[in-house]
Amino acid sequence: MRRIGKIVGVLFLMAISGLASVSLVYQQGVTIDGKKMVDEAEWNLVQEEMMAFSKLKYMENFVHEEFLYETDEARLKEYEIKGMVAGLDDPYSHYYTPEEFQQYVEDQIGSFYGIGVYVVPAEDNLITVVSPIEGTPGYEAGIQPGDKIIRVNGIDFTGETLNDAVKEMRGDLGTEVTITILRIAENGGREIFDLTLVRAEINEQTVSSELLEEGVGYIRVFQFMEQTSEDFQTAYKELKDQGASSILIDLRYNPGGLLDSAVEIADFLLGEQKITYTKTKAGEVEEFYSDIRKIDLPFAFLSNGGSASASEVLMGACQDTGKALIIGEQSFGKGIVQEIVPLNDGSGITLTIAEYFTPADRNIHGIGITPDIEVATPEDFGRIDPKEREGDPQLTEGIRQLMK
Repeated sequence: MRRIGKIVGVLFLMAISGLASVSLVYQQGVTIDGKKMVDEAEWNLVQEEMMAFSKLKYMENFVHEEFLYETDEARLKEYEIKGMVAGLDDPYSHYYTPEEFQQYVEDQIGSFYGIGVYVVPAEDNLITVVSPIEGTPGYEAGIQPGDKIIRVNGIDFTGETLNDAVKEMRGDLGTEVTITILRIAENGGREIFDLTLVRAEINEQTVSSELLEEGVGYIRVFQFMEQTSEDFQTAYKELKDQGASSILIDLRYNPGGLLDSAVEIADFLLGEQKITYTKTKAGEVEEFYSDIRKIDLPFAFLSNGGSASASEVLMGACQDTGKALIIGEQSFGKGIVQEIVPLNDGSGITLTIAEYFTPADRNIHGIGITPDIEVATPEDFGRIDPKEREGDPQLTEGIRQLMK
């Protein structure tokens, strides 16, 4: 066994040496009978690809021959691809095995048993809460945007093992799960504590609405999914029929979702203008515009650190053109776009392919959108409930601004 491993190693070194020799012979390209067949740039590219392939095959053979325990060939192949995507060092780009991709797709359209938090692998390689889902165990326990989940049931997890952490947080209805939270204060102070939660069914609502006493129509958008724009427009028309004189759009704890959904709502709200545009690495630009139609009621937004991605597209389009005030706190700051690509074997990839800009050419990635009127969230803030405004200064200020 050992002898075979060493022979493989020698072959690998010979392959490298051979490539190096060829490089010296064909510095000016490959020629046959005095005719140049491949130019130097093309040949160098071939060399690089051969070197990479040789290294990969050497590592595969070395692992199979020398690793003490049994190896799983299919798993090793999957993790070769995972490693390539992980090497991008982008917390939003992921390769999913068929099982993981099926779970990912189900998350977008169905319900499950868990604690109810939206999480991402952040740039510090820690699992970071974008926002809790209202009414879920995570929300009721006081989990906050920016909290880091560092352990689940005593097992350490990082951004690289996000999918495994999500699996651990889910389980049977009514069972307990313990998560360890790292909370970093604005002054840099760090607090680590455990929360034991009971798993519940998580149903992902997109829109809720009601007419407040002051004649202000209140619309809460939880996330941007395929049906969100239609639900939003229905809610607006119902509130207007009930006598609403203005609309307060609550995007607090909204982690985003589908770009097209946010664009459709912006098109409904605004007159003819640019909503946003995206730009790829190759410089390809795609612009999104609204048509001449618009609503005839004044409106404003509520924002906090859990307002991200598509939420920021919508707010940025309105803020840049002076169509609406934003009240609350700085938003999350996710200004890049991912493409979801299913592969033939059931696996899939999400890849960051573009960055988006507001109409005034702002890229808010890593920065967020600054509200026009800053109102901090109280430390003892409970759940968002438009009927219980005491203790919710952001909601109170939003209503006050619309009643001016």
